[in-house]
Amino acid sequence: RAALGLGPPPAPAAASTPANHHAAERLFGHGSARVLLYRDHAAWCPYCQKVWIALEEKRVPYTVRKINMRCYGDKPRDFLQLAPGGMLPVAEVDGRVVTESDAILALLEAEFPQRPLLPRDSDGLAVATRLMALERQLFGAWMQWLRSGWGEAGNRKAFESVLGRVELALRATPGPFFLDEFSLVDIQFVPFLERMAASLLYYKGCKVRNRDRWPAVAGWFAAMEGREAYAGTKSDYYTHAHALPPQLGGCAPAAGSERFREAIDGG
Repeated sequence: RAALGLGPPPAPAAASTPANHHAAERLFGHGSARVLLYRDHAAWCPYCQKVWIALEEKRVPYTVRKINMRCYGDKPRDFLQLAPGGMLPVAEVDGRVVTESDAILALLEAEFPQRPLLPRDSDGLAVATRLMALERQLFGAWMQWLRSGWGEAGNRKAFESVLGRVELALRATPGPFFLDEFSLVDIQFVPFLERMAASLLYYKGCKVRNRDRWPAVAGWFAAMEGREAYAGTKSDYYTHAHALPPQLGGCAPAAGSERFREAIDGG
């Protein structure tokens, strides 16, 4: 695993029961749940994963209803009446329907202020906002490279340039996370960096978890895998490599990545 940049397996569970994608209810010792989360059946949706991790980190009692991702089947009529756009995730918080993962995360932070995931001061919030914008830039560079068979060298250089900025942002803090402590910024990054690490190794031969080139990024992955809330939601390289093409309309393999594909596929 280390030679291929696959990273270690998820950390062992802590004393409490970790998240599990089969679970339909998580109460954390409470009698009932105020939140109903609509997410995809297979736990492949990164936007659903963000909300799921936040619920686990904040220990907000919630129940789950699973809905097909659009590329894997039709959505139930009653769900489309609730959320006409049909996009996941959707949450009901005390009966209030909220769509869009970032809007759900903001509402959770406001309604459940215990275990806050964002700084309370304006300077800290400004830093968090800039870092979350950097995540979107990294996402865009990843999509451009992963889905395109043209301009391979330029797309790789563009992605690695943005990843280098992520590396510098992580080096600027005293610990392994994007802010001084674990925060919503880490939650915003992790579903996508998880998928980047898998898909770019499989299709492009690029080791995102490279301790020699991006040691702070590699250290961040390790720190995240030590958190129970994330470890319980994390998938594997094989799953991501094969689940992403139907969602994205295809991924473009690059020359030289064949040995990584064979290793991940078990060849």
